Amino acid sequence: MKGQCLCGKVTFEVASERLGIYHCHCSQCRRLTGSAFNAGCFTQADDFKWSSGEAEVTSYIEKSGYHSAFCKHCGSSVPNKSGASYYWIPAGTLDDTSKLEVRAHLFIDSKAEWDIVSSKGTQYKTKPTLEELTTLLHKDNS
Repeated sequence: MKGQCLCGKVTFEVASERLGIYHCHCSQCRRLTGSAFNAGCFTQADDFKWSSGEAEVTSYIEKSGYHSAFCKHCGSSVPNKSGASYYWIPAGTLDDTSKLEVRAHLFIDSKAEWDIVSSKGTQYKTKPTLEELTTLLHKDNS
């Protein structure tokens, strides 16, 4: 599966063909996206590869530890390393989204008042552990 930023200077590949995605409804994700939630997924670090433009990626790190990586040319969110074992991938940067499936909603207790959370996927009032989330996102539903 391939992906890229808006201007195409940052490109990457993910070895997995099926990724479970989550929607995070927390206030930081809403501010980052300017929308009701942030749609993302995780893949094993061994299954992720930068194709081009890794040097074009810059980051913003909040005092809380919240981390956002983006293309320094177009501002698009791009993948970033999450711990030693995973890469976080913004779902909207993937070229083929036909095999993506929403499996979780995080921080629904702090969602925007105007946000309507879909009934598709497991709902968490705050956030699950990274282990619980990655297990849910990577389970085989076929």
